Amino acid sequence: PDDPLDRPLDGDSPAAPTTDYGRFKLEGEELTRRAGLPHVVVRPAWVYGPGMRGDSHVRVLIEAVGRRAPYTLFDLPGRVSLIYIDDMARALVLLSREAAAAGGTFVCAGDEPIRRGSLFAESDEHYHGRRPRARIPVPAGIVRAAAGLRRWLPLKAQVLFTDAIACSNRPLRALGFRETVLPAEGLRSMRHRGDHGERASDQSILSADLRVVEGEH
Repeated sequence: PDDPLDRPLDGDSPAAPTTDYGRFKLEGEELTRRAGLPHVVVRPAWVYGPGMRGDSHVRVLIEAVGRRAPYTLFDLPGRVSLIYIDDMARALVLLSREAAAAGGTFVCAGDEPIRRGSLFAESDEHYHGRRPRARIPVPAGIVRAAAGLRRWLPLKAQVLFTDAIACSNRPLRALGFRETVLPAEGLRSMRHRGDHGERASDQSILSADLRVVEGEH
């Protein structure tokens, strides 16, 4: 909450989880480091694609846009980082094979965070197949007030007005990662492959000698 948000999050950003789930994941990172085994710590941005759970972040947002929930009618300025599932899988393979990644902490995200209002519009057009409506501008005074009150707001409110979950993938790009699926294409893929279609990628993309240890609810 005290982060000045003067730069996007990356693997060197101090971790300050505010939920038991986040604290559990941070503890898992620390235990992994202390174990002394070869490892890479991965902190994904919002991963999305076909087959997402109904309560997943992007799925909830898409459904809110579909029913025209009031907050989705505004051009909210908070930026969020996304990564399509295929790109996430490619990032995991890259990190598992690059010696320079060993022992490091990497944020896996697309190249550029997307403004929340822009994500609403892209969901309208590329997922719901509707002509995107112009979003209602948010007065600058409200944005400043929300930023000033950020430390007292729940995260769900913070991210609407600030870049609290905007990430940088620069260290990942330095290893050769390139984003191949931008949000417009990813949303179209979700639409065409169906809400409950097979996941675009999972551990089947990994070779037999690779395993991914991931957090569970």
